[in-house]
Amino acid sequence: MISQGCPTRNCWRENVTWVIAEQDYKKTKEAYLKALEQKSHFDVLFRARKNNGQLIWCRAAGDPFYDAEGQYGGYAGFCMDIDEIISVRQAVIESQNQLTSMIQQSPVGICLFTGLDMKIEIANDIMIGYWGKDSSVIGLPMEEAVPELRGQPFMDILQQVYSTGETYYGHSVPANLKLNGKISTYYFEFTYTPIRDSKGTIYGVMDIAIDVTDQVIATKKLEETRMALAGAIELAELSTWTLDAETKTITCSDRFKEWLGLSAGTADREEFLQRISEPYRHKVAVAWKSRQRFGRTIL
Repeated sequence: MISQGCPTRNCWRENVTWVIAEQDYKKTKEAYLKALEQKSHFDVLFRARKNNGQLIWCRAAGDPFYDAEGQYGGYAGFCMDIDEIISVRQAVIESQNQLTSMIQQSPVGICLFTGLDMKIEIANDIMIGYWGKDSSVIGLPMEEAVPELRGQPFMDILQQVYSTGETYYGHSVPANLKLNGKISTYYFEFTYTPIRDSKGTIYGVMDIAIDVTDQVIATKKLEETRMALAGAIELAELSTWTLDAETKTITCSDRFKEWLGLSAGTADREEFLQRISEPYRHKVAVAWKSRQRFGRTIL
């Protein structure tokens, strides 16, 4: 593309306006005329309409040239079709936006670490909340962003996943984290998954985590209660038994089995009833039927 002589503005108006898309015409013209006035390099992107009416992305660039005597001779440049490049770039940006949106809307904590230093590339609000931080941690190495994790196993596990390419699954793993200025122990189910590029090279690790602290604490309390009850029963020399409402079988403790003279710890309900004397046998049978109507197991 070569522009020479004075009628540059007229040439632009008469020959270019019908090619460049209306929404890009003003900025393209301004960039071109500014370069002409300053006799400087210009480089601009715009959409142009082809003969078939299709809009495509173009790049136009140029520089002033001078004759052998150093006199300004005009502009020499090029205009090229970069529609495919722009389309691919836009597709990548759209894909990234969709991924970011998906991560942000996820009901569980998700983040992406990249590089050997495990830089936090993406993290949703849930994951950032687990760490007790804010969005300023994005872009920081994990150890710098969450220093409380130093000395805990997570960084070593991340490095292991990054180097071996093997996914790691953590179940009810304790983590000491600082929330509201206080370090406490929390429990998480999590997965560390290696992320590869188009060539198959690992460039990051995806972390998906769920806070199961309440469940773990409840389970521990239940186990403590069960052990306390078992201790009380043993101390009081009590016996226990359980009725399975579906199979109609009784499971007895060793002490109760000995009392009833049963050969095994599990017996048919009828066999169990036969070992209870009247009038208690009838009362027990009526109580079982009453509870079974509500689908409950008798203890």
